[in-house]
Amino acid sequence: MGTSQAKLTVLPTRTVFLTGKPQANISDHLSMVNLAPFGNCRSMGFPATASATAAAQGTLTPMPCMHNTPFPWMMGKNDHIVKGDPALLKSSTCQCMWGGTISITDDGQGTGSPDMSRKPQEKFSKDQQNEKKSSYAQPKSSLGKFAEGKNNQFNSFGDDLSNVGNKLSTSTYITETTNKVVKAITEDIPMKMGETVLANNWKNYSDEEKKRILTMAGEMPGKLSMKERLKKAENCLVLEKGLGITKGSPMTTENADKQNANPQYTYQYIADPNGPIVVNGIRVRSNPNYKPQYSINCATCSATYALRLMGFDVKAKGNVAGTLNNEVSHHPFDMWNNPDGTKAEPIKTDKWMKDNNIEKMSIDDYKSFFEENCAEEGVYTVALRWNGGGGHATILQRDKDGQLYYIEPQVFDSNKTQDGRRSIDDLLISANGRLNLSSTPHGDDGVLRVDNKLLNPSYVSLFDT
Repeated sequence: MGTSQAKLTVLPTRTVFLTGKPQANISDHLSMVNLAPFGNCRSMGFPATASATAAAQGTLTPMPCMHNTPFPWMMGKNDHIVKGDPALLKSSTCQCMWGGTISITDDGQGTGSPDMSRKPQEKFSKDQQNEKKSSYAQPKSSLGKFAEGKNNQFNSFGDDLSNVGNKLSTSTYITETTNKVVKAITEDIPMKMGETVLANNWKNYSDEEKKRILTMAGEMPGKLSMKERLKKAENCLVLEKGLGITKGSPMTTENADKQNANPQYTYQYIADPNGPIVVNGIRVRSNPNYKPQYSINCATCSATYALRLMGFDVKAKGNVAGTLNNEVSHHPFDMWNNPDGTKAEPIKTDKWMKDNNIEKMSIDDYKSFFEENCAEEGVYTVALRWNGGGGHATILQRDKDGQLYYIEPQVFDSNKTQDGRRSIDDLLISANGRLNLSSTPHGDDGVLRVDNKLLNPSYVSLFDT
């Protein structure tokens, strides 16, 4: 859709070289950082060109290119990783949100320089031209086939959508630019009415709902694929209606945690030198504000933390007999579904032990289990058994820094952390240096990544707003 070619820039921080030059990977897609403008843009999906064309009474009036390329390059070399991402190939392409497809005319590996004076090929298609009872309770290449990978710029997508919505009518924007994208993606994941997320009939949404879905998709973490973002955004629209609140901006770990997920938690005892009770050698008295249902609701707290990270200002309800909160304390994974609506299945600890010929888990075994099964950046719900009895559901989180952290949304311990992130040793190792968890896990124990899953809307009663 551009009128001239441009140069791909690989930043000098890249320390992997090919033919004496920094080697590109699929993450080198950032507008005005890696990709220079392509002259003037002829796409009617580009707001400036659309406005200028309308002012010219329908005569196509290309305007200076300001491409919008939030997605990684597609068709990278998956078996050759450069600084954490597949290497770029000459056959790779990158999609511009305004409707153009960027391809490579010279891979930079020859002896000559690319001829930047050549015009891009004018061959466009017509469409392109027009276009188990256990309780876990206590703490102790179509248009729609976008590449999956890192995307540190995708948060700007929501702002881009809002700006476009202001410049073009919502119906024009939805019809001419995004409908084809979403249709291509959602048709890859057939849904049934009444399942976890709304059916994939895009036409059933109002223009405002479509715009809301796309805006929320823009707020989703860049580590998620485009399909995952759109399905999670669609799920968020359902959750907004079920919860009766509007999702806000994504929260930091500190805002999502730090007792905000379970604010009614209180300690059972208060230190008192004259207290009538002695606990662990300390004289205490009973806390009149203690509510036991908020100290046995860990499964709900874990889900609450995941929703808060997305921007839902929710709080965990207490675990009371006969309620759904009590039911999920026995089955903490049941509330999560895959993007296609099927039930998400955790990685079971006992199966991993069997696969690795381990009879009893040690501290090192648990570390290996979590490192292996929480390897990707993301948020993981963990169901486990304490050494000495009792179970717990909590959070492990792999951050962008590559570290795996323990997050405890049920109770915030300021002696262990300031922002919610704790060492995984706090979970695994007791005060006497021994394994804090059971060496013989329960059959329901395991781990499930949830930041790329959908919360079943039938579980919205777990939360207060």
